[in-house]
Amino acid sequence: MKSLFFSGLFTLFLIPYSFSQNIGDTLDNIILDSSFSYSSTDAGNYNFNIETSFSVGAPNICIPLRGTNVSVENDTIYVKIFYDFTGAMFNQGCQREDTINYNGYIPDSVTTLKMSVNAVVPDELNPQEEIIINDVNYQYFNINALNVNMTNQHFNSVFPNPASDKLYLEIETIKEIRLYNISGQLVLQSKNISSDVNVSHLPTGLYLLVIKADDDKEVTEKVVIKH
Repeated sequence: MKSLFFSGLFTLFLIPYSFSQNIGDTLDNIILDSSFSYSSTDAGNYNFNIETSFSVGAPNICIPLRGTNVSVENDTIYVKIFYDFTGAMFNQGCQREDTINYNGYIPDSVTTLKMSVNAVVPDELNPQEEIIINDVNYQYFNINALNVNMTNQHFNSVFPNPASDKLYLEIETIKEIRLYNISGQLVLQSKNISSDVNVSHLPTGLYLLVIKADDDKEVTEKVVIKH
């Protein structure tokens, strides 16, 4: 076992992991949690955001990204990110924030988004081969709010963010707002828009605010509600 010393403050160890047995249980202890979100920057340009915490790696030497994949099948768009666990890893822990940009066509028939964290691990029975473990962490979304293409010229600001009781909207032309929780569930909808929206009844968490302008173009804003 090889140890590295950094300025005498702490010691990191390079450790190999055995994935030959109980692969799922091992990965559950390594990939601790993931959060998923998505947004649209303009028509046909989408950002899928994945934030993942690991029990291995180090802050400046985190688990490497192996690749990404976006595909559409029937009524679902699948967004996959793959992390590489084929080498030795530091045992301190780390966090990654990755964004997958997609500018491909999404048919109107697509109603569901599945985002997932996947792992590439060594096949210890055949060192020349690798194994892909799918869906270590994943989340489904209702993507009625995905096909949005309103540009920033339609609004000035949404504040405060985080919000606790009310969300104030400085918007020039607005037709409707919809608020979705992180699971893609519609939790608030209003067509009678004033300068503020009451969010005091909503649980603490991350939300997606969809703002529809008079020309029916939309934009999504990430909003944090914190009590």
